[in-house]
Amino acid sequence: MNPAFASTNGDITPAFNLNDGFPITPATLPDLNPALNNNGTVTWVNGASYLPGEMQSWTFDVERDLPAHIMLDAAYVGSHTVHTWTGLENINQVNPKYLNLGSALQADINSPAAVAAGVFPPYPGFQGSVAQALRPFPQYTTIYDTYQPTGYNDYNSLQIRLEKRFSKDLSFLGSYTWSKSLGYGGTDTFGDPFGGGGNGSLNTYNRSNMKAVSQLNVPQNFVFSWVYELPLGRNKRFLSHLDPVANQLIGGWQVNSIETYRSGGPIGVRGGPFLPLFNGINNVPNWVSSDVRTSVSMGSFDPHADRYLNINAFSEPAPFTFGDAPPFLPNTRTPAFYDEDLSLYKKFYFSESKYLEFRAEAFNVFNRVVFGGPAANVNSPNTFGIIGGQADTPRVIQFAMKLIF
Repeated sequence: MNPAFASTNGDITPAFNLNDGFPITPATLPDLNPALNNNGTVTWVNGASYLPGEMQSWTFDVERDLPAHIMLDAAYVGSHTVHTWTGLENINQVNPKYLNLGSALQADINSPAAVAAGVFPPYPGFQGSVAQALRPFPQYTTIYDTYQPTGYNDYNSLQIRLEKRFSKDLSFLGSYTWSKSLGYGGTDTFGDPFGGGGNGSLNTYNRSNMKAVSQLNVPQNFVFSWVYELPLGRNKRFLSHLDPVANQLIGGWQVNSIETYRSGGPIGVRGGPFLPLFNGINNVPNWVSSDVRTSVSMGSFDPHADRYLNINAFSEPAPFTFGDAPPFLPNTRTPAFYDEDLSLYKKFYFSESKYLEFRAEAFNVFNRVVFGGPAANVNSPNTFGIIGGQADTPRVIQFAMKLIF
């Protein structure tokens, strides 16, 4: 018990004077009254909370040396993970079988609707709704189930790497990953990294329905980086007989670049009728058509006029029923990400250990605009499918100079 004493008039007078000693705690410990925390919150440590996360991983890899100092690597990489922390368990959710009571779930426990439904106060002095009375532990508003190892994930991927060791003024490294991550993840499916509260499942009595592509799944990811020393100046293919002064200005320049192209992230569509089950997250609609993405191509997409998602691909479930859309749609994603960064680099030597280093760098050199994710709540049809933000930053150019001595 942690007693707290506070001023009752906004600190005009103190809660107590230290000269008089600490106030007497208004309770005798231990207090074993089971109703002490009625209408409050408690923390529960579930019986499986000690289980550590486990991962099994496997790789099959083939490498091949190619001409021109190039190496090709192709690998299948997979893993199976269990006992990751999630928020999918909610031991104080109302059993969905009571949804057949309909609007009576929201009625006061002392109302005629509650009597007609055959639901009565679970203990003397109970105050609240019919739904609260039907909770497994109706005396508590929230039960924090902090360490619940209920998550799992299956990952499969093809990973290809092409690397050229530095020769003839050029080196590069390219990697491509084609992958799929499926399960319910190691963080609360809807964003709580600690899995606290147990409020991350639409229906804790049927958590298998939460199985979907991972929120972080990126099916295709390609990154290519390269370094090229311009063949100008002494000991190079062109202008190899420059005098020292001209060589300082013309020779030794280096161009570096990184190109990144990847798929967008999964989209989770929400909406549908409210469910008074204390399940902690919104309902989902019914998924009735595969035409989730509108026909407007990204090459001509205008966020002020076009919609990214088609609301007619979903329908409203009947009142007091669950929708059937998955937590994240398997084949519809936010706009793909494209980015190119470029830099120009040179060292001006005064001696072997003293030189001036110059850099000119451009991030998002082509000033691409990558749109963010769309609004995806069917209960807000006026905004559904509209993209209201940018997922990358505009072009940034910077110059730097550093003296090394």
